[in-house]
Amino acid sequence: MLKEFRDFAIKGNMIDPAIGVIIGAAFGAIVSSLVDDVFMPLIGLIIGGIDFSNLFVVLSNPTNVPVPSLAAAKAAGVSTLNIGLFINAIVKFTIIAFVLFMVVKAINSAQAQGSSRTGSSCGTDQGRGAAHRNSRHIARQSALKIQRGPESFRPFSCHSHRTKVC
Repeated sequence: MLKEFRDFAIKGNMIDPAIGVIIGAAFGAIVSSLVDDVFMPLIGLIIGGIDFSNLFVVLSNPTNVPVPSLAAAKAAGVSTLNIGLFINAIVKFTIIAFVLFMVVKAINSAQAQGSSRTGSSCGTDQGRGAAHRNSRHIARQSALKIQRGPESFRPFSCHSHRTKVC
């Protein structure tokens, strides 16, 4: 069972998402620091000296304890509406969403350039004909697989481009 788990864990399709999660967590820490330590103090300074990390509204203070800061309110058990922390979260989300948008846009443009360079015919009438021929060939291969067994089946790619599957 240990060997099975090791084989499962070291497959390429398991390692790639794990690396993505680790890099994503590191990126999240960088964005948090950027927002908390750079952007929000600058925005607060421009607006008039507001500390967004300490911007809150007291909802319930039954013992009338003085709450000069959010940390003091939490320590005293006072219910608060943390507006500043919410604004920080919105700014962080906006930065991460924009960066992901730029990454996806770059990937899409790279894929578009790659497909225009290869001159793929899969989208044209000729390519659709090739795709139809491929589907007929695969159907024949499937019928042969049923007659001869699974070892006789071979996947099939585009006639015009051996590396691109239609």
